[in-house]
Amino acid sequence: MPTKGPYPLTSFHKDFLCDSSGAIKTHQQCSAKTMEASITTPGAIAAYLGIDWADQKHAIALRSAAEPTKIEYQLIDQKPEALMEWIGQLEQRFCAQGKILICLEQSRGALIFHLMGYEFFELYPVNPMG
Repeated sequence: MPTKGPYPLTSFHKDFLCDSSGAIKTHQQCSAKTMEASITTPGAIAAYLGIDWADQKHAIALRSAAEPTKIEYQLIDQKPEALMEWIGQLEQRFCAQGKILICLEQSRGALIFHLMGYEFFELYPVNPMG
């Protein structure tokens, strides 16, 4: 967890964010400015990820901070071993460079719960109906 700026709460229901003072805000109050605040820290962000989760496969869009004009697309099977392999690849590729910011369409569930266990991920759940 970062020590400054807005950061996700570590809880099963990540519907809220804390700012540096510890004040809790809903995602509607924070909107895209919360992610912008994290992005402005030089060298702290290694990559940006978008996950469209599903029952069978997760669709991934990845943009490296080092190559911002290149977007990589990938499908990950909805299986624990596929998820672990993918996370291992991300850790090997980006962990030394900084955080990986992840935007995904859920605020609870097995996928987000699992991703919460990694220090190099910063999660931004969004409402798919919003």
